[in-house]
Amino acid sequence: MVTFETFVLNPLVFRQNPYDPLHDYSLITMLSRYELFLLAPASRRIVSLSSFIDRARQTPGGVNFASPGPGGPARFAFEALKLAAGIAGTPIHYRGIAPALQGLLGGELDAGFAQANSVVSAALRSGRLVALASGGARRSTAFPGVPTLAETWPGLEARAWAGLIGPLGISSVLVNRMAEVVREAMDTSQVREQLHDQGGELVLGTPAAFAAVIAADSRQWTRVVRDAGITLDP
Repeated sequence: MVTFETFVLNPLVFRQNPYDPLHDYSLITMLSRYELFLLAPASRRIVSLSSFIDRARQTPGGVNFASPGPGGPARFAFEALKLAAGIAGTPIHYRGIAPALQGLLGGELDAGFAQANSVVSAALRSGRLVALASGGARRSTAFPGVPTLAETWPGLEARAWAGLIGPLGISSVLVNRMAEVVREAMDTSQVREQLHDQGGELVLGTPAAFAAVIAADSRQWTRVVRDAGITLDP
């Protein structure tokens, strides 16, 4: 099964997901990674990350931010930003990224995180959305003028990924072979170009490397849940 960052996040926010992402499945390989951009509607007249933080601090109760789902990376990225910047904010949950983007484009929300897919890229180039920061370790090649979060808060990133998992109990020989086959099939210029157009990059590795990412994410997001006071949903 192809899964996403929500594979790690859902057990932290939903009571009906009592699985352990690190030990209850066979982890095969990461497939791709996506940096998330902090976006604001142009109608809010927020032109920089610092001006957004200033407004958030001056707004009673904080800001409203787009969340494509309670257990999604966009919601958790904003929770991490709140902790780093010392601001308040309320997630407005939507059923997926498309309606969340519509909420941003319609000016219903103050900000939100999303990957630079074709809709977001078009909205940025037309001026309907403003990119305040990117969540990658380095500045985006597509939008080099957008600063990273880490330039203000070292170590703070906002990213999502896709990976391949299987049922628990697959032999290590078969898991490693599947990872090799995936690398052979996907490591092409065509796949890399398609991912780039969707705001992503190809990241193919070993089962052990994928497990290390999941372990690190689990530790990071568990701290965010604790420090932000996020409670489990029914």
